Amino acid sequence: MASASSGAAAFSRLVDRTRVPDPTLQRHAVAAFFRHLLTLPPPLPAAAHDGISSLLASPHAAVAAYACASLARLAVSRTDLLAPDEALPFLIASLSASPSPRLASCLVKAVAALVSCVLRSGPAGSRFPPHNHPFVQALASGADGARAELSRQAARMVAEGVDGVVGFLRPFVMFAVVRKGDAAFARDLIGALAAAAAAAGKSDAAVPVLKLLGESLLHFGRGDGEEGRLWLSSVECLVDAYVILLRKLAHAQRPAYDAQASSVELLEILLSQCSLHHQLLGMSCAVLRLSKYLFSVQKDLGLCYLPEISGVLSSLSCILGALEFESEQLAGLKLLAFLIEWRHENALKTNEVVHHVSEELLCVLPVINLVISPSRSVKAVASHVLSRFSLLVLELPASCSSEQQDISMVHHISRPTFILPKLVQHLWSQSSSGFFFTKYAICKGLPESAANYSEANYWTDQINEYLSVLAREKLTLDGSSSKTMSSAPISSLVSSVVSVLVMHPKLGTSAARSLGNLGASDSKLGMPLLLVILFYCKIMYSNDNLSANSLLSLLESLPSLATHGFVLPLALQLISPMLKKDAQS
Repeated sequence: MASASSGAAAFSRLVDRTRVPDPTLQRHAVAAFFRHLLTLPPPLPAAAHDGISSLLASPHAAVAAYACASLARLAVSRTDLLAPDEALPFLIASLSASPSPRLASCLVKAVAALVSCVLRSGPAGSRFPPHNHPFVQALASGADGARAELSRQAARMVAEGVDGVVGFLRPFVMFAVVRKGDAAFARDLIGALAAAAAAAGKSDAAVPVLKLLGESLLHFGRGDGEEGRLWLSSVECLVDAYVILLRKLAHAQRPAYDAQASSVELLEILLSQCSLHHQLLGMSCAVLRLSKYLFSVQKDLGLCYLPEISGVLSSLSCILGALEFESEQLAGLKLLAFLIEWRHENALKTNEVVHHVSEELLCVLPVINLVISPSRSVKAVASHVLSRFSLLVLELPASCSSEQQDISMVHHISRPTFILPKLVQHLWSQSSSGFFFTKYAICKGLPESAANYSEANYWTDQINEYLSVLAREKLTLDGSSSKTMSSAPISSLVSSVVSVLVMHPKLGTSAARSLGNLGASDSKLGMPLLLVILFYCKIMYSNDNLSANSLLSLLESLPSLATHGFVLPLALQLISPMLKKDAQS
């Protein structure tokens, strides 16, 4: 007991010496305090902990700053006396006391030094759970000067390649982007980490960091217009970082697949976010241009067209139909045209034989919808893309007869954007088998009275049955306004899938009927699907090798669209020249 009292008195005297007004004497007093700690047997007594807290809480900035640096050195060099994870609470507590900006910067530097020490000592990521994360706590303290230093220290750890840095930074980055009222810091943090990762130049170290930053964009930009602009600025930083990294790897003749695949995943995330959140829809033009820029860099560097781009095309097929302004529509069409040309050139360069459905055809419906745009520029680019689609469509029957499997679809569905391409590929290759899930899903949408309908041979037959039930319900609703319709409307995504299946040798006839039924069920789809039907009619009419039954089914589906007043005169105007040509021949 007497020993403990004397020890406490000794610590108290050492702390009292730091209260002199001279900074030089204060520094010597702090040094004397920590030299005394080195003479003690481990572990440090409670009086030593109290003394450390007193020094860090000193009203003299020089004392607190030198104390936090000395504490970090002690924890790094003498872990038996005070382990780094035991020293961190002292520093975090001082940050919570609203220190000066200069002292806050010193405290964050000390925290970062201790974290680096812990990470280098082994797999200690579990020591920093999200609820007790030192960087999260430092940011949450709100201390002036802490935010800028946190960004610098996080970037330093990335640049130095500290082991386990991605796992450590994940809770911190995610907390920063979801924290309300601090979007500017989130943008600065993403920019600093992206620059540090690109400067590292090592794919195995840079790609995980860039992937983390890409994932953080899923939770960023949901606020006001200013937050949306900061989100777009963060996107630009990430795209620039990928460009720098890809160029470094290409010039060094090192493998660039991981970096390229990660960049494609980023663009897929960006486009899907623009299509899902109306706050970001105004950023679509810039995102589409950045996407084309990043793909152009990959092509110029001689990189191959990756199968993962199917996810980008799936997102693009969704977003094209939602674009309203001419600049956005042009940017989307130019990106689509570039991807089609790149894939074609890559196939010629590698002598690749296409044995699968081109995911670009999922964009047929939105592109045809843009062909009738009042803008001459949009109409011209959309017509060019449509001419490329005509060539892709003619290759579809050959791909059906191939027994080879598309390597781009071997992987499992890891992200929602792969669902649509996977569905088209499955329907095209399996035709009459393997539809248990889709049958079950559609049956759930049917009322009980239609639950016992005869099993359809094809998926498109099930769509037709479902649409017929919708039509009957609609007629019933017209007579009884009190009843509510239980079935959800078919989305345009189903129309995009069906429009690809029109060229299928077995499903084509059923898919042609589905197009007419889909157009009749939704007035918004009436005009685009009419043009889709006419587009395929023209292709089939010009090629004798294609199925005449599918052409007849397409023509037979036109009357179902006549429920919309604008369809009949337009259809007669477009079909009459075809009939006259047949009569003359």
